[in-house]
Amino acid sequence: MFNSNRLTYVVGGLLCAGLLVIGWTVQTAGMNVAAEDEERPPIIVKGGSLLFESGDSTKAKKGKSWKTEAVPDADGKNEKQWKPDHPNGIPASVLNVAFTGGTDEGRRACTAIYLPEFTVLYDPDGTGVLPQAGYLVTRRARDKGQGTLAPAVVETTLPLVPWGSGDYPGLMAAGTHKVFRIEYVKADGTKGWCDKPTQVEVNTLR
Repeated sequence: MFNSNRLTYVVGGLLCAGLLVIGWTVQTAGMNVAAEDEERPPIIVKGGSLLFESGDSTKAKKGKSWKTEAVPDADGKNEKQWKPDHPNGIPASVLNVAFTGGTDEGRRACTAIYLPEFTVLYDPDGTGVLPQAGYLVTRRARDKGQGTLAPAVVETTLPLVPWGSGDYPGLMAAGTHKVFRIEYVKADGTKGWCDKPTQVEVNTLR
């Protein structure tokens, strides 16, 4: 004898079970994505140092250090690049660069700008005459994630030296004192800069 009520119950139960499985799978996938894409703390350029402020002494949290590797550039030459040791950090689609102090190419106060990369120039001899010694803050291949990028620092004319292993590990620009200029290329292809900022904060945006 055909029992329509039993069929409805069985089908309804299967649908509910299916939805529960789908919901659990989506939730689990979301947790995996979240685990692989941790927020990155800002990179701070200040004085003769570059910091990755990931630590917190009040919470006994040790900061993430910088690591270095020699990687062939577009010309096949090995470039010495530094990256925060944060393999699960979010991909860096763009850098949000905010300035404290300084004046731009139009002699106005420097304002925040979105950039793929920028160059940090120092004035070690105190002359204020370009060209100066510097390094590049940019993006390079992420340790995890196909085709995605992570923030990186590339030595150009200035060697970088690691220091600090506690709350705020950093890189020291060897033999320098204060930032002389931050140079970059704007979206329209023209050159821009910020002269003598007291601090530059770089946040990674997905």
